[in-house]
Amino acid sequence: MVNHPHRKKSTEDDPMEQLSSAIAEMLTECLASGEFKAPLYIVAIGGNGTTQAYRGAESSGTGLDMSMLAEHDDDGQGFRLPINLFVTDNTGKAARMLIEQTNKHEMQILH
Repeated sequence: MVNHPHRKKSTEDDPMEQLSSAIAEMLTECLASGEFKAPLYIVAIGGNGTTQAYRGAESSGTGLDMSMLAEHDDDGQGFRLPINLFVTDNTGKAARMLIEQTNKHEMQILH
């Protein structure tokens, strides 16, 4: 489970909702694979240049606590598709996910 403090209520078609869901899914898959160790570092970059960076640290039995490290939004419009997500840990293991359209994304662990 990922505790995401910046999650807001919205519709399935909202890129921010898709981003929150994709981050949660990606972090769950990374940790479940056994190849990644917390803390995890996550960067999201939208097609319009909007960028956010997070650190996911282990918390006492509730998953990861997310802390925002950086944020940039040139046009004030938030994330626009496509959105690239990157995850890495302290060992250098990395994964990438691309969200190209509504509710459609694929994760790739990089070797």
